[in-house]
Formats: sequence, C-alpha cells, structure tokens
Amino acid sequence: MLFARAGIPKCPKHQINLEAQTISQMVDGIVKLPTGEKIMLLSPIVQNRKGNHAKLLEELNHQGFLKARVDGVVVYIDEMEVLNGKVNHTIEIIIDRLKIREDMTSRLSESLETALNLSAGLVRVASMEDEPSWQEKVFSAKFSCVECGYSLSELEPRLFSFNNPVGACQTCDGLGVKDTFDEQKVVANPSMSLADGAVYGWGRSNAYFYQMLILVGKYYGFSIETPYEQLSEKHKKIVLYGGGADDMDFSKIKGRKGWFNKAKPFEGIIPRMMRRYEDSEIRSVREELSSYVVSKDCGQCHGDRLNESARNVFIDGQNLSSITKLSIAYIYDFFKGLKLEGAKGNNLNKVDLSIPVGVLTCVTGVSGSGKSTLINDTLYALAARELNRAQTMPAEYESVKGLDYFDKIVNIDQSPIGRTPRSNPATYTGVFSLVRDLFSQTLEARTRGYKAGRFSFNVKGGRCEACKDDGLIKVEMHFLPDVYVSCDVCKGQRYNQQTLEVLYKGKSIAQVLDMTVKQACEFFQPMPKIKQKLQTLMDVGLSYITLGQNATTLSGGEAQRIKLAKELSKMDTGQTLYILDEPTTGLHFHDIKLFLSVINRLRERNNTIVIIEHNLDVIKTADWIVDLGPEGGNKGGQIVTFGTPEEVAQVKGSYTGEYLKAYL
Repeated sequence: MLFARAGIPKCPKHQINLEAQTISQMVDGIVKLPTGEKIMLLSPIVQNRKGNHAKLLEELNHQGFLKARVDGVVVYIDEMEVLNGKVNHTIEIIIDRLKIREDMTSRLSESLETALNLSAGLVRVASMEDEPSWQEKVFSAKFSCVECGYSLSELEPRLFSFNNPVGACQTCDGLGVKDTFDEQKVVANPSMSLADGAVYGWGRSNAYFYQMLILVGKYYGFSIETPYEQLSEKHKKIVLYGGGADDMDFSKIKGRKGWFNKAKPFEGIIPRMMRRYEDSEIRSVREELSSYVVSKDCGQCHGDRLNESARNVFIDGQNLSSITKLSIAYIYDFFKGLKLEGAKGNNLNKVDLSIPVGVLTCVTGVSGSGKSTLINDTLYALAARELNRAQTMPAEYESVKGLDYFDKIVNIDQSPIGRTPRSNPATYTGVFSLVRDLFSQTLEARTRGYKAGRFSFNVKGGRCEACKDDGLIKVEMHFLPDVYVSCDVCKGQRYNQQTLEVLYKGKSIAQVLDMTVKQACEFFQPMPKIKQKLQTLMDVGLSYITLGQNATTLSGGEAQRIKLAKELSKMDTGQTLYILDEPTTGLHFHDIKLFLSVINRLRERNNTIVIIEHNLDVIKTADWIVDLGPEGGNKGGQIVTFGTPEEVAQVKGSYTGEYLKAYL
C-alpha cells in the first residue's frame, strides 16, 4: 500500500520520473500515427478484476455508451451475456472511433477528456486495422514518460503483490524460480530408438517404465534456474525513498526499522506499519511465553506457571495476582429470580440454572464446561424469542420461569458495530442525528436551503460522490483482505466543498467528526442531549476515539464498550436482562475497573446482568456466581456450585473457588 500511495514510477528506458500527460500531449502523440489509420479510444474501467460487473455496465449503457471491449472482444453492451463472476475480466468502454488526419484535434481532445474522466486518468488507443504497424498505446494523466510516452496505469497495492497476476513477473508467474526442461537428463543417445535405449532407463522390456513416464513426464528432467525477481519488470521501476519494491526484504523487517523511522509518514501508513512491527515483536514474546507454560503432558496452560513466567518477562515488578482489588458493595434480594430447568444442549446434563433479578451474576468454569451453550445458546435464545420476538431457536430445555420480570434482553458482544467505513461511533450511538439537526439549523444552512439530510452519509447532495461519503476507497487485494485508502477527491473529508462551507461555532461537519470524544464533549457542552450521549462514551473509557472513526478500525473490546455506552444513554425501565460473553478479554487492568463501574450503573437501575467470565478481578465483584464443570467436554456440563463469591470460594472441587479464595 505504501508503494502504491507514495511510490515514484520511473521510465525503464530513460530512467526519469513519469509525469502527468496533458490532453494536448496525448493529442500530439496520437496524430503522429500513420495518416488514414482507423483507431478507437478506449476507457479502461475494469482491469483484470473478478466479478460480472453487470450493474456498472448497465449504468454506463444508460449514460449512452453503446460498445465495450470485454476481454479483448468488442461487443454491444446491451447484448452482452452475463460475465462469469469467478474469473478476472478487463472491460474497456469504446469512447470514439476515428481516422487519423490533421483536422481531428478538436474532436480527439473532447473524446480524450471523456475517456480520462470515465477511467480516472487512463486512455488506451487501439487500431481497428487487421494488421496494424504499431502497438496499442496507453496514455495516462498521471504517469507517463515525456521522452518516449511509456505509461503506467493508476498505482494500486495489487501491482506490488507477486501473488496477483497483475503484479507478478510474467516469466515465473511470481514464483521467483522457473522450471526448464533439461534434455541431457532425459536423452541418453539421440541417435538410438526408444527400444534401444535413447532415453535413460528405457529398454525393450520397460512397459511399466513407459506408464510411469506418462504419469511423471511433465516433471522428469526439469531443473531450477537462477531465481527470478517475483515482481513484474515495470513495477520494480517504482521507487520509494531511494529503493524499489524488489529491494525491500520484509522477512528482515527488524533491520528495516531505521528505514521506516527515516521515511516521511504518508497517509498514516508508515505509523501503522511500525505498530504492526511492534505488535509482531510482542506476539513473538507471547508465543515464546506460551510455548514455555504449556504442559507437554496434558496440554493445558497452568495459571501458576503463567504467573511466574509473566513476572520474568514483564519488568514492571507487579504480580498478576496482586492487582488493586476491585470491590463493589451492593444489597440485593434473592426472592425474585429467573429459573431455567433441564437444559440439555451439547454437553449440558439437564442443568437447572437460577439467576437472581437485579444483580450481577458471573457464569464461570473451565473451557468446554458448557457456559456458552447454557447462556448464549439456551438462555439468550429463548429470552430473545419470548421478550424481543426474535426468530431464535434455543438449545433443548424443559421449562423456564421468571421471564416476566424483564421487558427485554440485550446481548452486548464484541461483534463490530458496522462492517463498512460509513459506520462509526457517532452513527451507532445516535449522536450524529443530533449533530446533523444542529448543522441544519445554522443560518448558512437555512439560507442555502440545506436540510439535515444534506449532512448525511447516505443521501446525495452533500456527500462526496467519488467515495459515496466513505472518505475511503476500497482496494481489493484478492489474496489478502480488502484495504481502504483515502479518497483522492475529498481527501478523506467525506463531503463536497459546498457542504463543508456550513460551519457551527467555526467547525465544519467533517471537523466535528474528526474530534475525539473528549474534545466533542467540551465542544457540545451547551447542548444537553448531545453532551449526555458523549458523556456515556467518556464513562466507558473511550475518550480517545473520534466520532467518525471507521467501525472497521475498532477492536472488539471498543465495539463492546460503545454498545454499553449506547445502553447507558437510554432511558431504561430497570427491567432489562443483559448478556455479556467474556467482555474483559484484551482489556487493561484499569479498563476493567472502568468497565465494572459501568456495569454497576446498570445494576443500580435494577437491571440484571449475566456475564460469562474467566477474569477473577471481575468474578470477585459479582453478587452471584454459577460455576460449571467440573472439567470440559464430556466431563463437564454440570453446575459444580453456586452462591456468593465468599460461598463459592469455600467449595472444594471448584477450580474457580480454589483461585477465588486467594483473591478474596
């Protein structure tokens, strides 16, 4: 991605930087072709990409474009058969057909402009003659040699991937080596017949060998030549900070750290590379730690050994078991409760589950003991069906009582709050609707007749149409997950210039979305409704995220806390049943303390919270514990014990109780 965004392409012949060509320069290059030659101007809109591209072609046809060259064949767009979406295709729209002559410059200029606008700066000139005396020419509004006209298309990450046919070396197909036939290893004597032994190992009685030769013939006698460069020749000529893509040996990334530090940050890519590099070092330490603490005898990770190893690796001197004790005192009534009887899903052995209403219950037990089956697959599924009218199918159970204590059930998991850059904390929590209303009430917006929809992501008019208000353009990586790069038109601001001219307290809508939660909380201090929703994000420890941060960049823990903040901002009835599955995974100790304070707020409103948890810092603060086990799999599926933390800590045979006793 870095080379695609910041690389400088060079002409392989003249070794000069490729520069943008003007339409006038393109015209000059085309009119030099043989007089009378029939040509067609093509606008490449799809280059070697999978998909049937039906919607794109239909839209272009509606715009008046009649013909296209699809995979080298000229066709009428409205008569095309549906393309195979599983293979790569190249689609070039035919913009114009001309005959080379001196008085064609005006028409040629207009056609070139149309072609460049359609393909974002690229045009191909092809001959319509059966046997042209020249090769097809590519003109680029971005990358062309002023000496010879050599051109490159738009730089994109796949051009630098040897796993992609576009970027791979055409000689070795990106493998870096080439197999060749070595005649001397196969032919013993070319003057003899096969029967007389022309081929090594071959004779008159070698019928069996003949069959084997057929099977393995395509491999027999091949040898590996000197390794080839894996990237295509033209893409190796693109340099970045003095080096080409083929010079970068990322298998030795540790040695490249100095190079990254010296390079100027571009589009935030280098800082992200450095974070991944640092993460890889941390992961290597964790992997080394894991290999040390995993028992070779039983394959289970022992807590005491992990604790000892962690003290040896992390030099802050803090014992994992001596973290500041978290304690929340709470008075509760167990006369009201939810009772689920006869749960039999997966390995559950007719489990009877009792949960007090209005308190925090932790469901504990070793991995595979049946926690998720009991809580997620059974309790949540049946409660969602009864309370939320969801179409969920619970695991097998006999009966349930006490659902009438609740008016709804909410599952706060770590799934993303959205899967596209258009989703963000502001939209998910409802803050964005209030902000859009605020901008629509400004004098400038009312003067221009802008409504709240003008500032929406999903409505034409105010958004940047190049990226459809995403601020990013998706780049398909084929063999890797898709990546997003900043939009060249709006520079990531997501809105057109007219919309950005509307200001509230000196800030545009894009600038508001770039604010952190903490900054926005101060900025919207006089607006109680907005302030209240932002404060809940502050309360769950998310003061550092921005209002418009893409949902795809949020971690699972951050997504879960945003969901918690949304619940906190609601005017609830105190009759909600909340389900959370291991919410503290990946959280720092201080974040866990913040998390527990949020849970306490929900509990103070008489809501009921059920948490599946392994973290003893959370378990010890629970009002009620249900411990499953005693082991995992077939040896699990039973309730070992239940009660207050103090009661569970006294139960022999409960792993949770054994370790909880030390914490208490």
